[in-house]
Amino acid sequence: MKVRDANANIRIVSRMWEQRLSRQMERFLDVDSVLSAADLAAPAFAGAAVGIDITQTIQIQGVEYSMIRLRVAPGSFLDGMEVGTLQSQQNMDIVLCERDGVAEVKPPTDRLVRVDDQLVVFARHDRILDIVSRNQGRRK
Repeated sequence: MKVRDANANIRIVSRMWEQRLSRQMERFLDVDSVLSAADLAAPAFAGAAVGIDITQTIQIQGVEYSMIRLRVAPGSFLDGMEVGTLQSQQNMDIVLCERDGVAEVKPPTDRLVRVDDQLVVFARHDRILDIVSRNQGRRK
């Protein structure tokens, strides 16, 4: 309150444990962003549970997006597909493909994805969850 009183235009960012209190701070004290330690750590725990690296989820115009790094599993729907086909049909962006120790940023659209390729994928968070599940052969 003292900071807001001293400078009405200053950007305030806070870290808190209690989510309900953090929402109240945003509303009543005009705090720009309140970050919860649990919210910040959640993607890392979720990713570790399924064997992927996942970034913090970000919101753009109310839609959540994430970036993940995953290894293409045997039997994955990704295996044998072209990068461009995956991007257009699966509504995702393959940002990087690493094969045999060589990483290629923005791989060509005609590149075939193979088992054991390491991919970095950016997509809506709900798409990320589907991609991870289908990569592991859990859903068709």
